Amino acid sequence: MLLRTAARRAAAARHPIKRITPQALATRQFAYQGLHEALEKKLGTQPTRLPQDAEDLPKSFDVGERAAELGVRLSQHELDNLYAELKKGTKKESNAAYVDAVQATASVGAERQYLAEFITSSDEHSTGQKVLLFLDYLSTALFALIGAQYAGIAGMNVVGATLVGVVGGVGGGTVTGALTGANAARGVFWMRDPRYLLLSTVVAVATYYLWPKYLEWTGRDRFEQLARASGSDPHAKLSSDAFELALRQDQELRSEMRMLESHLNEREKKIALRDPQQRPSLYFRHLDRDGDGYLTREDLSSVARMAVTDSPGFYALETVALGGVACFGAQAGVTRALPPAACIATGVTICFGGVLRDVLCRRDVAIGGQSYALATAMGASAYVGMRELVVRGVMRIPLLMRIGVAYTVTVLERIYVWYDDASDSFLRPWPPEIVEAHLPRAKEEEPRRRTTEVKRRFTGD
Repeated sequence: MLLRTAARRAAAARHPIKRITPQALATRQFAYQGLHEALEKKLGTQPTRLPQDAEDLPKSFDVGERAAELGVRLSQHELDNLYAELKKGTKKESNAAYVDAVQATASVGAERQYLAEFITSSDEHSTGQKVLLFLDYLSTALFALIGAQYAGIAGMNVVGATLVGVVGGVGGGTVTGALTGANAARGVFWMRDPRYLLLSTVVAVATYYLWPKYLEWTGRDRFEQLARASGSDPHAKLSSDAFELALRQDQELRSEMRMLESHLNEREKKIALRDPQQRPSLYFRHLDRDGDGYLTREDLSSVARMAVTDSPGFYALETVALGGVACFGAQAGVTRALPPAACIATGVTICFGGVLRDVLCRRDVAIGGQSYALATAMGASAYVGMRELVVRGVMRIPLLMRIGVAYTVTVLERIYVWYDDASDSFLRPWPPEIVEAHLPRAKEEEPRRRTTEVKRRFTGD
């Protein structure tokens, strides 16, 4: 019991024990058991007793090689910072000081994490790490905003929308922390740093109340523009003829309405491509949700929504956030001393906040329908690949350059998806006929309904 208590106290300590009391000596002996087993292969000999003091330990082993044995590969820059932290002049003395520092742990696992922490602390105050932290906050806010939007569309109140927004903002990091063991070692990141929780909550609440107001105001403005361009009464409903006349008269409105083409089904897209004169009528039918042949201010709110969510600016903002998420997710795996493939995987799992968001809102899980997973996987691969070059000593790549290259890869992938024709791309989902063939049949009226639903999801109608 005494040894167990002493071991727990030593594990909580952050600095080596300077004075050797009977209790501290017992703690050192307990800690050296794990250290002795880990160093046995390296030293080539088996000591007959546990060392009674740091002076009895061999000083010839290399800390870098010791870290590699534990699965923590440190670059020369990180080793230099480790020696500087130990505050000893020579490498031999640093090795002895390192042994003293490890005495504060009581297990090889804690020693391994002690070494892994220098991966981030070596660049903690660098410009690259500060940029990465800023982008992490940006991505948290953006995903909280999207989560609150989806929750509002699903019919939730402010409490539900806030919950979904917070899950979207911090859910991916929580899942990644659980997979890597970081949550068990240090607790959930947003509990250690409540700024993430506060940011997600504020953004979600603000989005819930302000986003509908924005859509209402913008939809009314678009309706009045159409009425003025067509010479109609701005207080009455807008007919199909007035809508088409307004688009012919106003080039700006005509260009804005073209964003509706991405939401048309395949047949309507072909018609719009073959006969541009049919586009206004196709747009009108898409906006006329109740099918009464007239448009209201509320019908135009969908145009206001698409003007934001489907705009190149919003897509670029998503890309910036995803670049930061990819690097931050990969770094989460690196700091846990995981293998390179696992570090790339953490760059993808950090996007799982969106999966949780879709499940809570009863939406189709969009992880395969968006370029989030592919973009973060490619960005994380670039980051981890350059990290491997640094660790292997091939070249010295500063953290800021690693982030820049990973960002470039992420941006290029997103640009490709933006301009890519999904109908001919390798990212194209299965055709609706194949999906329909795998769906179970329930009732006589179900097949037609299921076919319509599958085609709607496939074509975006």
